[in-house]
Amino acid sequence: MKKASTYFRTRHSLGHEVLHNWWGNGVYIDYESGNWAEGLTTYQADYSFLEQQSNDVAKGRRLEWLRDYAALPPERDRPSRTFTSKTHAASQVFGYNKVAFLFHMLRRQLGEQVFESALRRFWREQRFRIAGWNELERAFSEEAGRNLSVFFDQWLDRTGAPEISFAKVAKSRQEKDAWILSLEIKQSEPSYQLQVPVQVLTTKGPVERLIPIKGTHTPVEIQLSAEPIELVADPDFHLFRRLVSGEAPPTLRDTLLSGQTQTLVLEGSTFQQQGLALARAMLDSSLQSNSTLEPEKPFLLIGPSSEVDTFLRTHKLPGMPEELAVPSSAQVWARRTPQGQPYVIIAANSQASLEALLRPLPHYGRRGYMAFQGSKAVIKGNWPLSKSGILYRFP
Repeated sequence: MKKASTYFRTRHSLGHEVLHNWWGNGVYIDYESGNWAEGLTTYQADYSFLEQQSNDVAKGRRLEWLRDYAALPPERDRPSRTFTSKTHAASQVFGYNKVAFLFHMLRRQLGEQVFESALRRFWREQRFRIAGWNELERAFSEEAGRNLSVFFDQWLDRTGAPEISFAKVAKSRQEKDAWILSLEIKQSEPSYQLQVPVQVLTTKGPVERLIPIKGTHTPVEIQLSAEPIELVADPDFHLFRRLVSGEAPPTLRDTLLSGQTQTLVLEGSTFQQQGLALARAMLDSSLQSNSTLEPEKPFLLIGPSSEVDTFLRTHKLPGMPEELAVPSSAQVWARRTPQGQPYVIIAANSQASLEALLRPLPHYGRRGYMAFQGSKAVIKGNWPLSKSGILYRFP
């Protein structure tokens, strides 16, 4: 059994397709009311395999989902209930990732036992029938013993995600070993009903609380047995939310998902033809080929290494990162301009080196930098987080 589990985990797309024998082929999708099966299958197969590896690996996937959403331009966002099938990378963000996150939050809110029994009920009642989100909601509500319509409506019928912050944070000492931490948890409009994980670091160690909030301002008081030093909301990325500054270092997807990305290919027509073919394979929108840079838009720059170096110096942008200073035939990295616009650089030693990227590179949208030797990625990484969670530190 262990060998089979490892096989499915390392080839997660196979596990995903096997589970579709239940969700999609066993219970049919009511496409008119939205495709619930891809997100549920992603959560129970692809994500579940990562959870079996470790909590840190699963946390990394949740962060990837949130980074993907951070890269999605607001004008390309759609309510998840409108998703029927994947037509582009943007639809994967709200049709697969966000829906998988919905099930993750539901499982944490209801508990493992209720979550599993609700899915078993859904299977029993809807097997070989066409079913939609309403049937799923009813199964979960009946097993939970409460109405979950607010939960499903807020995650399925809206675009956007909550932005969470702290306000009016204060601490007061009541007696020798008694402190009170008072604060407000704020969120953007329209507000959501959430259960916010909060961790308070005290002089005696961390204290964890799960704070239910609704509305734009929720007052909170936490009694502590030691002085609080800092607090952080959602440090492990259990909520579908807008990431704050420092939680979303640049990735290729920031540029590739934008509908405004301009493509610049340096050098002659032969190199340019291959560069434009690569750009078409990577971009999630129509190609906008430019000869000069418009600084107010994201851009994708492709060219020979020497020409790329000259371009970056001319435009006062940083050169190739130290992380990519290894023997390689092509280097790729994502950054942001001083004005905050994302961009991606692809520098290749030759036309053949550029051509070798055509198949592998479009699959690395979540990466921040890569180096290739031919078609093989010899370096692939992400820029480090400067922050994990919404942080407040006492002076």
